Amino acid sequence: MFKVPVVVFHLEGFYGLKPRWADKKRKGKVYLRVFPPIMPDSIREMSVQELHERLLADIGFSYRTWQEKNQLPYVSKKAAEGIEQVLYLCPQCKQASTIVSKGFTITCTHCHYSASLDPYDKLHTTQGTHHFDDIAYWHAWERQYIATPDASSLGFPPDRGVLLQTGDEQKLLTLEKRFTLQMERTGMRIKSNAGKDLFLAFENIQSMIINAKNTVELYHDNTLYRIRIFKRGCILKYVEMYQAKRKSIEGDQA
Repeated sequence: MFKVPVVVFHLEGFYGLKPRWADKKRKGKVYLRVFPPIMPDSIREMSVQELHERLLADIGFSYRTWQEKNQLPYVSKKAAEGIEQVLYLCPQCKQASTIVSKGFTITCTHCHYSASLDPYDKLHTTQGTHHFDDIAYWHAWERQYIATPDASSLGFPPDRGVLLQTGDEQKLLTLEKRFTLQMERTGMRIKSNAGKDLFLAFENIQSMIINAKNTVELYHDNTLYRIRIFKRGCILKYVEMYQAKRKSIEGDQA
């Protein structure tokens, strides 16, 4: 549209330097890969479909594939710490919110299943029989499991909440700073230390997204709520359970 060259570049290795769960940065190399520019003359000769495919081919990037090819270490004595923000189910005993991390070790407090994370982001089972190659495979299994009928028996303990707000896009009103947030079979329950009880049914939630600082924003019956839990808590599980429930409801309606 602007008749200028289009340049695509990749920031490679940055995920290994600080994965989304990590509290601290690791030590390792990162790279800037610049692709040959797509010149205006070439763009004019391409169909929309050809241009689309070319851009997708250049933009597409998988850290897992890149790491398997390059085998670059990202070193930290605390490589696994913070993983509780992503992993919320134990594959061995199927218990919820029992995963803890210390150093490069991941452990289930219920069955003592454990795995270690190496500098190449590969997992090595150290106790138990279940195995995942990496965190992404473990998380993919979680998302799949909570969408099955077996997930109805999961019991999630309450998370400590640190901020509950409501309002609209222009102004937010703080309701509580000390409360619990708990996953239930059909929704999320908020209980304040003062005894207030608020239930947010999945079927009445219009949308839900994750925001910064372990915060989720959602619309329940057209009312905006912003909910933040403690730093090592897993806000991700609420969004993924909501998505699984909504998909199930939509499937039943169809």
